[in-house]
Amino acid sequence: MYIPRWGGSLDRVSDDVAHEPFPSCSPPLVRLEIEGDGPGGVVLRGEVDASTSWGLARALDDPDIVRLDCSGVTFFGGAGIRVLLEAARDRRLVLRCPSAAMMRVLTAAGQAGEFAIEH
Repeated sequence: MYIPRWGGSLDRVSDDVAHEPFPSCSPPLVRLEIEGDGPGGVVLRGEVDASTSWGLARALDDPDIVRLDCSGVTFFGGAGIRVLLEAARDRRLVLRCPSAAMMRVLTAAGQAGEFAIEH
């Protein structure tokens, strides 16, 4: 079995190594922490991507959540944009202190204007 490396070359890997199961004690590679921030608000810390966006979606299932403190977001991917846009269909979301990483993605996707931004 051949597995390409990110350098583009191919290395020969034995089937034993290639099919070895992942250890069950591995820590998560991506982490997102969500905490309450008074009535109507939550604080986000960590990475919002396809593997963590479900947690953000669950928090935003509560229609009373309208304010997100995003100062601790270190990575923000397309899955996060999708979750925010879905939640913004029925309310105006306020993004407080969005990190540079988050603003870069929202701006590049042309979606920054969909939310009220507080710095």
